[in-house]
Amino acid sequence: PGDRGGDGNGSGISYYRGFIDGVDRDYVSSGWHPPLDEGTHTVFIRAVDGVGLSSDSAISTFYIDTVAPYFNSGPTVNPNHTPVNSWSTHNSPYFDYGVADLTSQLNSVEYYLDGVFWTRADVGGQTGNLTFHAAIADGTHTVRLRVLDNAGLYCDSPTYTFRIET
Repeated sequence: PGDRGGDGNGSGISYYRGFIDGVDRDYVSSGWHPPLDEGTHTVFIRAVDGVGLSSDSAISTFYIDTVAPYFNSGPTVNPNHTPVNSWSTHNSPYFDYGVADLTSQLNSVEYYLDGVFWTRADVGGQTGNLTFHAAIADGTHTVRLRVLDNAGLYCDSPTYTFRIET
């Protein structure tokens, strides 16, 4: 609408209104941040000039995610490949775990072996049971996982202790 810069060729902008998910959320000013639920949202701003003419901005999509991903199972040794509660006779145990995220989807899982970062696997937004394989030295070891979502939130798994004697 009208003259946005106030150069005298129009009535100038009188006010802005903010619309989230198609709903008028009041006047927009510095620090405007209406409360929103988790999930996907759209926003646009309507500029209104001194004579009531208006113009809408482009619609932008954004996500609100304040809930971390979570482990719905594991990590545990896969009993079909590695004995549970006993010494394994091979150095490549398999671990199963299940991970999920309610809003922004999963991004990656980090693996920590004996408390030290070992590797990272992208999970590309999938959820469910995943398995990883590692060649590990004889002895007692621990494994801990960290799942990260696309918003950068994370959750650490419980630590699982396992034993190898080849």
